[in-house]
This record gives sequence, C-alpha cells and structure tokens, in this order.
Amino acid sequence: TKASYTDKEVAAGNQYFYKVMSYRILNGDYLPGDASEPVMAVPKLSRTSALKCKSVSAKSQKLTWKKDGQAAGYEIYCSRKKGSGYKKIAATKKTSYTNKKLPTKTMYYKIRSYVKTSAGTKSSKYSSAVSVRS
Repeated sequence: TKASYTDKEVAAGNQYFYKVMSYRILNGDYLPGDASEPVMAVPKLSRTSALKCKSVSAKSQKLTWKKDGQAAGYEIYCSRKKGSGYKKIAATKKTSYTNKKLPTKTMYYKIRSYVKTSAGTKSSKYSSAVSVRS
C-alpha cells in the first residue's frame, strides 16, 4: 500500500529529519519492523506574492506586497530592464518600501523573502517582476 505524511508544524529554512517504520499487529500485539534511514527535509519559503508598485512623485515609487508569516524580512531588487541587471537596493522587515533614488523614469522591481537559521540565511525565489513609470 501507499502512504504519505504531511508535517504542518515546520518552519521554513530549518532542517527536519524523518524516519519511516512499518509495523503489523499479530494477535493484538504491535510488532514494529526496522526503521528506514533518516531523510532530511528543508521547507522552502513561499515566493513573495502580490507585489504592487505605484508612482508617488516624479522621483519616488512605492512598493507593497503580501506578508509572509515565516519571513524574517524582504530584499528589494530593481533594474532598468525587465529581464536582467537587477541589483539589491534595500532590505526591510516591513511590507512596503519607497524608492526615492530614481535614475530613470521606468523601473522594474522584484523582491524575495528570507529567514535566518542556524545553517545561515535562506531566501525564497524572486517574485514576478513589476514595473512602474514615474
């Protein structure tokens, strides 16, 4: 038979180890089999979602996004081109950021969340890019 298990009490970025053990019941007695070798799992952060950007003035743009309950913070990246050239411009624990240093009128943004663990900092995948024109 096929069996599965979902652990819903995990935190992103932490390491967890699991073993599987078969058993049978014979005459009402529980008879365990051998345990499997441990398997390590590291839950990933979800990709940051609902990134929105709007022009606040001719020289500033405000980004907002949906909170990730497991994230320690967020890294903001921007570029003049949609597909390349992204550079980290800020890190924040908030769910908004205002870019007040605009070198060009149209900017593209991506963000990603991160957690800090005993194994180091772990980051999510980048959000989809959004653009805004001042």
